[in-house]
Amino acid sequence: EQGQSPLIKEIAADDVPDCSDLEGGEDATSQQQPPSGRRQRNGRGSGERRPAQDDDGSGDRDDDDGCSHDMEELRKQTDELHRQLAEERARREDLERTWSSRLESSATALRRALVAAAKVERDELRAQVVRDSTRLGYWRAGIGSDYGGSWEGGTLEEEIKGERRRLDNDKQSLDRERRKLAQMRRRAKNAAATTDGDAEDAEDGDDAADNGEQLDEEVFELRELLALRSSFLANAERCLRESEQKLAADRLLHLRRLKIVRALDNSQLRAYPVVKNRYQILNLVGRGGFSEVYKAYDTVDGMFCGVKIHTVTRDMGDEQRESYIRHAIRESEIHKQLLHPRIVRMYHRFCIDANTFATVLEYC
Repeated sequence: EQGQSPLIKEIAADDVPDCSDLEGGEDATSQQQPPSGRRQRNGRGSGERRPAQDDDGSGDRDDDDGCSHDMEELRKQTDELHRQLAEERARREDLERTWSSRLESSATALRRALVAAAKVERDELRAQVVRDSTRLGYWRAGIGSDYGGSWEGGTLEEEIKGERRRLDNDKQSLDRERRKLAQMRRRAKNAAATTDGDAEDAEDGDDAADNGEQLDEEVFELRELLALRSSFLANAERCLRESEQKLAADRLLHLRRLKIVRALDNSQLRAYPVVKNRYQILNLVGRGGFSEVYKAYDTVDGMFCGVKIHTVTRDMGDEQRESYIRHAIRESEIHKQLLHPRIVRMYHRFCIDANTFATVLEYC
């Protein structure tokens, strides 16, 4: 039995019958147990086919060692891939943080530059309003109304008034000269009638003819001179009307700038805020009854735009407030659908607070 393989020993052990019910103890067991040689033959001839193995089981151990080695290699490769993936993710996160920081810094610098330029533009607007007030005069608004009022003073208006007085004086002088011309014409006509009548002698007739010719020459010269003066005064009148029209246009523009400056002083957005973390508010472009339009810069799309601020005032009643909001929303919905080269585009609409919403428009 020392030379038997473990598999043979196992088969032999399986062939041993259960002797727990037999009498005689160990002797009976030993008498019925076949010899070792027979057990080996019975094991080989039992009809069961077993895989061939080496006597010491080295084949199974080699297979197990090979599988363990392959699994270890796969585990190492997986760990290496996970490590590389983690490094790549960390590198990308670092790049994202770096570029995000750079973009934020660039956006901040751009907003500061835009605000600085807007402040310079606002200061220039104020200085221009002060200069034009001296030249164009001062606007005196009517009581309780921003639209009624009158202009007072202004160096340009005084100059135009002086030119108007001089022109009126020249027109009066021209009228006097024309009356004088009419008198000379009558005298010339009378002289011509006297020449054609019966004269006492030939010398008187000749003297009358000479006087008539001289008078005709004076009438001709005066008529030509008055024609030139009339043409000159007509040209001066036309230039004066153009100056008055230009003064009226300059005053309208000055009044618009003056209202913008006053609106900027009272506006809630005068501190150049950033709306919706996207739109950098700049200077005021125009103002209406219930809305204000600001020039702004879109930091996401990188372009200038107009932001129209709609405000529901406290003076409105509930019905008036609902009507205004309904009409403003309807107007924005219609405007958003319009696409025409002569109409500014509307990009989108958003709320600022409970009483204010804004629409973003194309700036041109």
